[in-house]
Amino acid sequence: MAVVAALVVAAPASGGERVARNGAIVPMPPIEALDCPGMAGVIARIDASNYRDPDAPDLTPEHPDWPIFEYENQVTAREYFECTLSQSRDTDPGVAFEKK
Repeated sequence: MAVVAALVVAAPASGGERVARNGAIVPMPPIEALDCPGMAGVIARIDASNYRDPDAPDLTPEHPDWPIFEYENQVTAREYFECTLSQSRDTDPGVAFEKK
């Protein structure tokens, strides 16, 4: 019975989702199709799934949740470079030290 459960957990769910080892359904839509709010939403849903056990050792490529971990890293990197950095303004850091 445990072998069957392990196979079900490792199997991708339909619709761009994956079932994590903890049973959470993690959204994994195509990254290219996401805009900035879409990426932020996917990242929030992945975080809310708690697929990574904070007390467990680091994930390795052999771990059943490795594809989720890699996907999360790819979405987070794209969101940071395309949304977070592009929205920040280049300013002179010296302005922070000027007296007002």
